[in-house]
Amino acid sequence: MHLTYGGSVLHTADVKQTLLKDKWSRLMSDTKPSQHYTATEKDRKNQRAIIYWSLGWILPFLGTNLAIVNEWIASDALSVAMIVVVTGLGLAVLAAYHRFLRSADELMRKIQLDALAVTVGVGVVAGFSYTLLERAEIVGQAEAMTLVMVMVVTYIIGVVAGLRRFA
Repeated sequence: MHLTYGGSVLHTADVKQTLLKDKWSRLMSDTKPSQHYTATEKDRKNQRAIIYWSLGWILPFLGTNLAIVNEWIASDALSVAMIVVVTGLGLAVLAAYHRFLRSADELMRKIQLDALAVTVGVGVVAGFSYTLLERAEIVGQAEAMTLVMVMVVTYIIGVVAGLRRFA
């Protein structure tokens, strides 16, 4: 479709692209005039808290997993107690991340949201695709940790890409 404006012929695709660019520019100018992300001291503090809580969760998780797999734990009650502690630490990681998001500026929230959206998408598509491959007996059964690791790597790549885009 062609439009005429002031004697010039405009293509619909060009008009749409110009409007989208204008909308994006206005959206980004609302978040931060410079369109650059610079972490505040509070953001850095919250990011460190996420790292510390994550390490405080993943190390006991790995230890508990190793103890269960190698049957080093004498009783089921002790296994359950260790799993409850690891789960509590995991919830503390979620709380730290939630605190970080609540206090982050709009640009950081956008970077996080974009990274999370890609992560969920990759996780869902990879999980369903692998399930089909498994049912077709093309691949063997995988552990859930494989999918989790794919999602973690995807999230990290998404955050780094977002930070680089706005750095």
